[in-house]
Amino acid sequence: MYSGEMSACKLKIIKGSTKRFKFAFEDQADLSTAQQITLTIKPDVTADDDEIIIQKEYDEELSDLANGIICFKFLPEDTRELEAESYLYDVQITFDSETVYIPAVGMFIIYNNVWFRT
Repeated sequence: MYSGEMSACKLKIIKGSTKRFKFAFEDQADLSTAQQITLTIKPDVTADDDEIIIQKEYDEELSDLANGIICFKFLPEDTRELEAESYLYDVQITFDSETVYIPAVGMFIIYNNVWFRT
């Protein structure tokens, strides 16, 4: 079971692009018993749950939960209609109603694409 330190890092993506974000926990905790692993993005820390910008479950094919590796895959439609700006995110791992970890928090930054097809 995960018991490591919380980490803070910036996640960056180009608006309307595909990208994978990988979290690898140092203690290589076995996360395979987790009931839910979710990345949530909101405008700021005071935003209510009805203001969630994006909420994604981990990608089962790309992740290796037995070795503490979680991946989230973003597709173009996830960010295409969003404003290019900074948001906040966290990763929540739920094992049961009394065991919930938030091992990663930070800025989620969406940049405009430099080149647009017409």
